[in-house]
Amino acid sequence: MKKQFIILGLLVSLLCGCSQTTVSPERWERAHELVDKGDLALRQGRFDDAEVAFSMAWDIAKVPSAVDGKGCVALVRGDLATAERYFSQALETDNEYKHALGNLALVRDLQGREREAKELYNQALEADPENVQARNNRAVLEYESEGSTLGALRELRKAALSEDRGVIGANIEVLSSDTENALGKVTESHG
Repeated sequence: MKKQFIILGLLVSLLCGCSQTTVSPERWERAHELVDKGDLALRQGRFDDAEVAFSMAWDIAKVPSAVDGKGCVALVRGDLATAERYFSQALETDNEYKHALGNLALVRDLQGREREAKELYNQALEADPENVQARNNRAVLEYESEGSTLGALRELRKAALSEDRGVIGANIEVLSSDTENALGKVTESHG
């Protein structure tokens, strides 16, 4: 009889520990609206406004994109330790939210932890092959750490297929001209 109560007690505690706090659809939607506002403010360089929007979104509903956004604000402010903590928190909040992997990879890259950065970029792109930012940043890392212009160009062209952004186009132009100059020098030396 005592065993049955212990087992029942364990089952109840396990089941209670697995329950998640539910958020109403309205709160969930409002949190995502605030994340969108934070994204816009971040792109416009209004970092304080972005941080407030992401924080409010997090307060309303613990959506991983809100804490990921807080990490982006910390990153652009140069606070790598805080950015790393927020990106890790976003991944812990929802293990299906993979966008933070690319952001965490960028932090590791900026910290000089290239091997970890490459692995995280690979994970981010495996989860979402069209993650343009992760693909662009992986290309930059590949170019800067390995000097692989052709490998970096291949990554940038893949990113451009997903979304044509000014930064990616500019990076393709720079690497293409570097490649043409290098090929011209090679041709000249053999010609």
